[in-house]
Amino acid sequence: MSQQPQGEGWWQASDLLWYPPQQQHPAPPPPPQYGQPQYGQPQYGQPQYGAPQYGQPQHGMPYVPPAPPPRKNNAAVVIVAVVVVLVLIPVGAAIVVFAVGGSRTSSAELAACKIDARTLRTAEEAIRADRRTDPSAPPPGYVSMEELVAVNFLEQPSDHHRIVLDGPSGSAASYSLVKIGRCKDLDYTP
Repeated sequence: MSQQPQGEGWWQASDLLWYPPQQQHPAPPPPPQYGQPQYGQPQYGQPQYGAPQYGQPQHGMPYVPPAPPPRKNNAAVVIVAVVVVLVLIPVGAAIVVFAVGGSRTSSAELAACKIDARTLRTAEEAIRADRRTDPSAPPPGYVSMEELVAVNFLEQPSDHHRIVLDGPSGSAASYSLVKIGRCKDLDYTP
């Protein structure tokens, strides 16, 4: 290998260097020889090699279109999603509360209190949606926190809010959340 050819037969490679004749690559093998193609008229009837005729299914089986996918029950999906949310939000709130533990970080406490209030409001609306059987009838009433826990819409009663109903549990037309515990002195609307 050299920068300049050193005599006859030297060749230049793609790396722009010159190589002596004995290092030349051998010629590639000749291409394979195939027989001449045979042309002629196709035979009518069954295609050659057992291939199916155009538009016909193989092996004599009739074409059956695939069945449409089954319809999903959206109400069940909504109820499962609500239950999952109702489990995850209190867990997140508990993590925030335990994370700030002994410290007095009011922004973390405020966030935990707001999440707890949102969890209670979501549970109230979820149980009303779950109990509504006739869409033309007025929605069922709001329920107490104890009933939300009893029917598993809450994992445990809240330590940060109390639910105050304007009537008996199950038929109350409205409710309000009252701040208690660590949330009592924080500035937010539950």
